[in-house]
Amino acid sequence: MRAVRVAVLGAGSLRCGPHVASALAQWKPDDLVDIFLWDANEERLDLFDRLLRRFLDVADTRHTVTSSSEDFDILKSSSAVIASLHEDCCRRLLGLRRAALFTHEEPFLTGDPNKPTPPDKLSLSSQNILSIPVDPYTAREDTLKLARDKLSSLLDPNARILNLTRGMDWPGSMSLNWPKALDGQESEILPHQVLRWIQGSEPATAILELGLSSPVCEWLKNLESA
Repeated sequence: MRAVRVAVLGAGSLRCGPHVASALAQWKPDDLVDIFLWDANEERLDLFDRLLRRFLDVADTRHTVTSSSEDFDILKSSSAVIASLHEDCCRRLLGLRRAALFTHEEPFLTGDPNKPTPPDKLSLSSQNILSIPVDPYTAREDTLKLARDKLSSLLDPNARILNLTRGMDWPGSMSLNWPKALDGQESEILPHQVLRWIQGSEPATAILELGLSSPVCEWLKNLESA
């Protein structure tokens, strides 16, 4: 039995993440499936890694899951790629960020105000949380395209690509204008919804049913006949 590796680029997309996870959980080919989740935003990556594993358990699907914000070598062996890039991910990939606290003359204080914590002594996680774009005026579309070009060079040239990234073309891919964009309120609410699914305080039945009939699941099924 052969193994199929599917990479999800921008796995932490709030718009696409739940739908991609539900489709992967509902896809049950005869082949073994190894899913690789990648996102430059480690917090979002961790959240959707946990969501996918939860969906796989609920759907009783035996795919393996690996996640990383740095390991690009796995991309070279991925025969299928789902691109759901988001702006924050792309800015972090390209290094278009810096710690906000470096923009202030006074150091960031923790606990005792007489013992300031120098910015370079904060944990990498803290610096990432406090990060801001270096150039907030760079167009979203330009940022996405630069990230796309960098990631494209790391992929197997024969990999099949499904592009879900809003407002960005990916040559040689199948592109879908789906799912719909989230408004501001939906973006704020969705992480809490994801946590409820992960914790089991809200059933995942409805989102998994949507995954079974989603265009992502249809695309995955077509991989089997390739």
